[in-house]
Amino acid sequence: MDRFLIEHRIPTKVRGRRVYKPGGGGIDVPLHGFQADGIAFELTVLPLAFLPTGPLDANGASVAERADLRTVQALSDLR
Repeated sequence: MDRFLIEHRIPTKVRGRRVYKPGGGGIDVPLHGFQADGIAFELTVLPLAFLPTGPLDANGASVAERADLRTVQALSDLR
């Protein structure tokens, strides 16, 4: 992901974020913050271990919303 952002000259601010998997266990992952067309984005790329369910939300109560590639592409086509 870092390489893509650099190659496309997308300036980002990177910070750490801790994510938790349902059933326990948390890991630190990078969170990339950037703006496009005046809209702020926060992009977290998760390890494959999170693919089946996704991470827990900030409250740890339920699985957080996430977008697959098709959804992201559809959103980018709206502009």
